[in-house]
Amino acid sequence: MLRSENLYEILDKYFSQIQKNSYYKREVQKFLMKKYEYSDIEYMQYIIGAKSKDEIPDNEMYWLIDAFNNVFRANMEMKTYFSDKEIVRFSSLKADYLKTDIYPIRISPVIEIAEDQWVTKISIDLLKEFYDNQLIIYNPRTQRQLKQRRRGQDVSYTIDIVSSSVKAIEGLMSKGEFVPNALTLNLNVDDPEVDFDIVESELILNSGKFDIIDGFHRFRAAINTKIKNPDFQFNFILNIMNFTEDKACQYIEQEDKRNKISKSYLASMDKSSPTNIIIDKLNNTLDSPVRGKIERAHRGEIDRATLFSLLEFILKTKNMNRSQCIKTAVFIINILKIVQENNPDVVFDDTTMPVVLYGSSISKDAYECAEKIESALGKDVPIINSVTDMKVNKIKALFEEV
Repeated sequence: MLRSENLYEILDKYFSQIQKNSYYKREVQKFLMKKYEYSDIEYMQYIIGAKSKDEIPDNEMYWLIDAFNNVFRANMEMKTYFSDKEIVRFSSLKADYLKTDIYPIRISPVIEIAEDQWVTKISIDLLKEFYDNQLIIYNPRTQRQLKQRRRGQDVSYTIDIVSSSVKAIEGLMSKGEFVPNALTLNLNVDDPEVDFDIVESELILNSGKFDIIDGFHRFRAAINTKIKNPDFQFNFILNIMNFTEDKACQYIEQEDKRNKISKSYLASMDKSSPTNIIIDKLNNTLDSPVRGKIERAHRGEIDRATLFSLLEFILKTKNMNRSQCIKTAVFIINILKIVQENNPDVVFDDTTMPVVLYGSSISKDAYECAEKIESALGKDVPIINSVTDMKVNKIKALFEEV
């Protein structure tokens, strides 16, 4: 099959029509079910962005174009995209050709948490098998609000996927650094096709699909990683629910009400971050005056998350390469040593470190920086418990007459 950006733009146009016009949605659904036994549950995954258009199999692309030609009078010439052999083959296929031998699906052991909840583990191999057989779907009725996209006069609604998050998780998985956590799948009580049994500690799915209600970004990242590297191995904790759509929404709302961890605190735990390279160097170098003093959650004299934010705000460390990070850390250590040598009683903590970091940005000469820092520390130093323009300006003011 021949694919192009032009084809995808045409698809977007008709996907938008299906979303905003119930008549077109119904007619496309009727055509595809009658001719190809192709369920709207499956092709809606492409329309809402749960799967990319690149993932549409050639035969399903043929069916969609056929439907658009019939419902919208699209006049999309099949021979533009498909060979004669493909046209003959795809026009005679039915959607259930993939699914003849997948049931029953057995998952064990499962541990019952409640009468409608179980927990187990799932390997990436089994997860990929579910994905390949389209057994895991994104149900918009049991998920967070879709994002509106506008292209000219066309409006569509898609999943709010944060691509950078997916890529970041992929990166950790490919390096073996992603810590296993949970995915949550729901056997939708409101879906008449779902039929399963629990026999002792085994869940047996006889028909139907799973709705993914939590962990979609992790799921996408794991699948992408497995596609790129077939040898990739990984296990997730798997929560299996048997909720109605209303209860699934309640579950998602409940999960969203958990105490949020601040972005700066989360960022300070990312070991691949350039800023953390600097912090680790400050905290681990043998002759560093702040060696071993930097801890998370205010357990040490210097809070790691606050220091992280200060470094990125004042010294713009976020985009540094490794060499720049090491040089910056060494420069700060030298300044700390000079200040300590001149003032043996000085304490480097959450109060004084903002002054040190701001002072280190003034000059490339460590002795000049140290001199100005010592003078600033002799003034009334404000406490910086969060990093904002206003609070950093208070530190800056200490240096204005230095």
